Amino acid sequence: MDFEIAHSFDAKPDEVAQAMLDEDYQRSLKRLGKLRRELLDQKARADGDVVRRTRCVMDIEISGIAKTFIGEGDPAWVEEATWNEEAMLWSFTIDPEIAKELLEAKGTIQLANDVDGALRTVEGRVKVKVPFYGSKVEGWIVEGLTDAYDEEAERLRAWLGS
Repeated sequence: MDFEIAHSFDAKPDEVAQAMLDEDYQRSLKRLGKLRRELLDQKARADGDVVRRTRCVMDIEISGIAKTFIGEGDPAWVEEATWNEEAMLWSFTIDPEIAKELLEAKGTIQLANDVDGALRTVEGRVKVKVPFYGSKVEGWIVEGLTDAYDEEAERLRAWLGS
C-alpha cells in the first residue's frame, strides 16, 4: 500500500531539517498516537549524511487469521533513516522484529520550500505478505503512521516556535 502525508511549517526547510536532526527533539517523541518510539542512535558519516536508527512499536489490535501469521506481539521494527542535506531528503527502510519475511516498508521524507515556509512530504510503501488479510493490516499500519506523523507535525511546529 502506497501512502503520502504532507505538512506545512512556518519555517524555512533548513530550520525544519535542523529541528528534525535535533536528538533532544527526537527523544521527546516517545509516544505519537499508537506509535511508541525510541531513538537508538544518530551518527554523522564522513560524507556528511546522517544515519538515525529508531525503534518503533505500533499498538494495534491484530485479530483473526492475520494474528496466525504475525503472532501475538505488537508490530515492531527498527527504522533506519539516512539524511542527505544537499537533497533535503530522508530515505528510510524498516527492519521488522516480528514476521520479518511478511513485512516490507520503505519511504522518503522530502523537505521543500513552500509559499509560507516549508513543506514536508512523507511518501512510502508498506507491504504485508499475508494472504487475504495483508491489505487490511497494511491499512492499519498506514492509518497508525498517518496519525503519528500528524501528531508529530504539531509537536514539530511547537518545537520550532519555542
